[in-house]
Amino acid sequence: MTVSKKHSLLPLFLSGLLLGSLLFVLVYGLNVLDVTNDSWIFSQPDPDIEQHYIGWCHFRHAPWRFPLGLVDSLSWPFSISILWTDSMPPVALFFKLFRSLLPKTFQYIGWYGLSSFALMGGFSCLLLEKVTGSGRIALAGSVAYILSFPIQQRMFYHTTLTAHWLIILALYLWISDFLKQDLRKVCLIWGLISLYAAMLHPYLWIMAAMILCFSLLEELIITKKWLKPVLTGLSCIASAVIGLWAIGAFYGDVKVKESSGVFEGNMNTFFNPMGEGALLINLPIQDGFQYEGYGYLGAGIILMAGFGLGLMLYELAKRRKPLPDLIKKHLRAFLIFIAGLLFFNMAIFPKYSFNDKIIFRFPMNDFLELVLGIFRSNGRFIWPAAYIVMTFAFWAISRFLCPKKGFIVREGILMGLTAFFMMIQLLDLSNLIRDKHDTFTENYEEEVCDLDNENLLSVLPRYKHLVMAYDDHLDNMKFAYFASRYGLTINRFYFARGINDAIEAELERHRGAAANGKAPTDCLYLMKEEAYNGGWKDFPLYFYDLKGTIVGSKEPLPGIIPISYPY
Repeated sequence: MTVSKKHSLLPLFLSGLLLGSLLFVLVYGLNVLDVTNDSWIFSQPDPDIEQHYIGWCHFRHAPWRFPLGLVDSLSWPFSISILWTDSMPPVALFFKLFRSLLPKTFQYIGWYGLSSFALMGGFSCLLLEKVTGSGRIALAGSVAYILSFPIQQRMFYHTTLTAHWLIILALYLWISDFLKQDLRKVCLIWGLISLYAAMLHPYLWIMAAMILCFSLLEELIITKKWLKPVLTGLSCIASAVIGLWAIGAFYGDVKVKESSGVFEGNMNTFFNPMGEGALLINLPIQDGFQYEGYGYLGAGIILMAGFGLGLMLYELAKRRKPLPDLIKKHLRAFLIFIAGLLFFNMAIFPKYSFNDKIIFRFPMNDFLELVLGIFRSNGRFIWPAAYIVMTFAFWAISRFLCPKKGFIVREGILMGLTAFFMMIQLLDLSNLIRDKHDTFTENYEEEVCDLDNENLLSVLPRYKHLVMAYDDHLDNMKFAYFASRYGLTINRFYFARGINDAIEAELERHRGAAANGKAPTDCLYLMKEEAYNGGWKDFPLYFYDLKGTIVGSKEPLPGIIPISYPY
């Protein structure tokens, strides 16, 4: 599936990096790149980005210990890995090394987003150059990868998951015959990729690792030798386990929340803009959680892939070769097709639905739900399938269009077609780009917390811990950010995987101590009216109403009128 010739690819890679960076600034502006500006983070409609940032805010002040990714101030008195706050653990670890030099407010989420665009540009250029043989076509086509709809959906929402360049890198290494390199080099490079991807986000690791498995299968079929595939696979797994262990992924009694299929995709995903595209109509989905399987290709890529498929089928009809012969001759193309099909099925499993109708539901048992629940948001597996379709579109037109024309004429025709399809793609992206630009170039006000009370702040140094007597994701993050600003701990937070049983047991211990008049003097108890009336109001504490948040304290807070007394 490759047509490229050997030459220096560094200029092309750097051009892709530059293009990705420029497109990021064009779409998201410069505000998000100001590391001392975090107001925009707290002004987004979905709070997950706050989870990522606040996780870092606490982690930067956490003492160095092993595992390296533990933070002990978000679920006090328990420690948990920063992996479960989706705070880009490798990036957080890097900046923690320089925490004494960083400003008081420091966010790297904007720069992480820019790096995702830039690296997607660089590696998609390498991938497309390999399948088209033209650096010009590769640079033009990389726009579709950089601005892919799934990346735009995740940017500054599940920002960690925008590192789709890891998927493209894995595909590039496969089709560029990287496995033919020296065994030590192969194991080292894949080991490093696996280490970084696993520490960054397990979903990105499993996608890259599965692509590697297909390339190893191809190597095994062709060479009939086991050593390189086995050792490469082991290096990938071992480095991932080491990385996860190092950041504390196996630390504590972290629970899996739901089974696979809670956040699956829809069979219409490649053609359903879900309100983001400007050219195609929105299609219904079976349930509201199928946004996790968002894999819309864009109108330009859909047309390009359809055109390329037509060219390929016409060529195959002319040749009329038996299917086994085609598979044998084009083993890699066949395996890439199977990989795409597998990823697609993993994304829509176990509820195969088209539009709002369920076609088939795979029966699940407790064991399958437990095992597959590790990747409960399985709709995300649509991303590699989408990029395989995108890459096929470029490969097909470069392989089957005007094969007898001279190189210059043929490249000119292909470049014109690529420009045409990319113009359609950009038109389809136009509304999304405009909305993103307007949202992230706006100036936002600083985050304000109910606890930002002048009298409370004057005595805050005598307290060490915030204890939330209720569970609310939005309030969890609001108070956790307040705690990070003033060097306090908090007992609960919004984690991707949590230790809820331990947290609730610890809260019961606090309730018992407070009820018996033995509440610690360094704790502030936070609750809403329901929890207050549910028993806390009878405990011997001073209670205060601060803008709807009821604060309990063993000692009185000067200057604030209490709503109840401990006597």
